[in-house]
Amino acid sequence: MVRRFCRLPVWQRGTPTGETTKNAGQLCIGNFMMTNFMMTKRMTMRKMILGLIVLAALAMVPSAAFADFAVGGAAFYKSPVLIGAVPDPLALNVDQISFGGDVRLKLGWFQAEALLLYSAGQVNSLNMYLDAGVALDIAILRLSLGVGPNLTNGFGAGDPVQAGLNAKIGADLVFGPISVGASYIMSMNLASGVSVATSTGLLGIQILFWL
Repeated sequence: MVRRFCRLPVWQRGTPTGETTKNAGQLCIGNFMMTNFMMTKRMTMRKMILGLIVLAALAMVPSAAFADFAVGGAAFYKSPVLIGAVPDPLALNVDQISFGGDVRLKLGWFQAEALLLYSAGQVNSLNMYLDAGVALDIAILRLSLGVGPNLTNGFGAGDPVQAGLNAKIGADLVFGPISVGASYIMSMNLASGVSVATSTGLLGIQILFWL
């Protein structure tokens, strides 16, 4: 039994006696039981971790099923923030207008949005705004605030792809499965944030259909 399950320590090697063999056997059985206990404990921990992962995945399934999903259209105009600056109607031109699609996912107070806009004119560009933040409902009014990255493809004008950060504020009126709203997108950076008084951003409207 002793030779099968363990090897005698160096200090117990030599001519074995009955007492030595007995002590070695007890030591061997103890080591075997401890090793078996540790292996069982590790397997139990792995099963617990795996179980938690499965439970977390299952918890996300009903959450995704109850999330609100919307698609729609949007049109934006490049305009300064209305603080000490009034847009000149005579200065309106196609270079300042962008239009495209809007996709939103809302779960409770959390909202994620992907906005894809095409700007036509002297310089054509495709702009994507990805934002995540909060959306609070007050009766039929929904107020939202989000931040995220934005990407611009100038179709060969300047750098092929430009990246930045943006902040987006919005207000929507929700009428059942349809919402109509306005929003403003401002560029920002991690160092200075958003300069509301001087920033020039995009002022637009969206019409969304909630599925």
